[in-house]
Amino acid sequence: MTVRGKRKYRIKPRFYVLVAMLVALLVWGGVTLIQRLVPPRVDWGRLETDQEVTAILLRDERVVLSEEYARMDCLVAEGELVDAGEELAVLYTSGYSEKDIQNLVQLRADIKDYQQINILKAFVDKDLESLNNEIRDKVDQITALAARGESRGLLVHERELAQLMDQRRLYMNSTVQPDETLSGMYERENALIEKINHTRQVIKAEGGGVVSYFLDGYESRYSIDTLDGLDIRTVSDTKDKLLSGGVAVKAGTDGVVGIGEPLYRLVNPNRWYALIVLPRLQNTLVKGGVCDISFEGYEEKLLTAHVYNVVEQGRYALVVLQLGDPIGSLLSLRLVDGHIGRSLEGFKVPAGAVNEKDGAQGVTVMIDGSPRFIEVEVLAQDSRHAIV
Repeated sequence: MTVRGKRKYRIKPRFYVLVAMLVALLVWGGVTLIQRLVPPRVDWGRLETDQEVTAILLRDERVVLSEEYARMDCLVAEGELVDAGEELAVLYTSGYSEKDIQNLVQLRADIKDYQQINILKAFVDKDLESLNNEIRDKVDQITALAARGESRGLLVHERELAQLMDQRRLYMNSTVQPDETLSGMYERENALIEKINHTRQVIKAEGGGVVSYFLDGYESRYSIDTLDGLDIRTVSDTKDKLLSGGVAVKAGTDGVVGIGEPLYRLVNPNRWYALIVLPRLQNTLVKGGVCDISFEGYEEKLLTAHVYNVVEQGRYALVVLQLGDPIGSLLSLRLVDGHIGRSLEGFKVPAGAVNEKDGAQGVTVMIDGSPRFIEVEVLAQDSRHAIV
């Protein structure tokens, strides 16, 4: 008689994986069931949103392009507030010659010297002395600004100096009785002025706002029209390029401009945005909320920002903040460091307790022993809790 041995079974690793998945599924189902049967505990609490950030700035602005090849002379300074129709710059178009400008400047200097030396001599004119004193003061102001490296205000002072020089020239021309030599100088001056003005085109502001001549090439990518379509990858790529010095800010101030090249930007100073990429689990801001933010180089002023949008993609979130304070020193910057933070108080519930029903967010609570969906506004939220 043969005795059969016991059959041995070998358990494969896949069996343990399936058991583990089954246990996890049962635990998840149990927790979900408990959450549905037992509404979450609601307490009054606080949520901190304090953290350092790096932001990409987007402005409500209009870039005006040149329609032809020309030399550009600015009439207003960088950062100056202008009204619609105000003169911003002068373009010297086809037929313009730098030599004509140089000849006019030299001729006017010769006229001034001839008037002073050969005709005025000992003649004293108080009005002329007053003009000369104003011109000397203005030259001193320009010299002091240049020595301190304060270039932003130079254009305004240089324009005022040119106006004073024109006033003096016109006053002298109307006061001093010219001789034959001076009359010939006046004729040559008028001929040069007429030739130059024939190529002269005045550029006026197309609307109200702050003028800037500095561009970085990202104006079309970051505009009001593209704001709602921006994603995390685009913003992150721009941030990396700017941090590596890949794009240099260039000036569009006085110089030669080609067809289709920018002349200036006209910026709405009270509508601009900060785009911030954060790890999703670290983000506590929600669309429609508010937060405090400060920027380096902005006088350490604490600003109140409205959360225009929050876009989550994978492990990250793109937070778009809208600001209404004057843009000030951030007018020409694209990448800035900042600090966001606000201690928010309200009803504190587990983050998973906030659900959506019929397009509205809310929390299910027990009222008289029955569950009831209550609509709420989420003020802030992290990976564990929400303030509503």
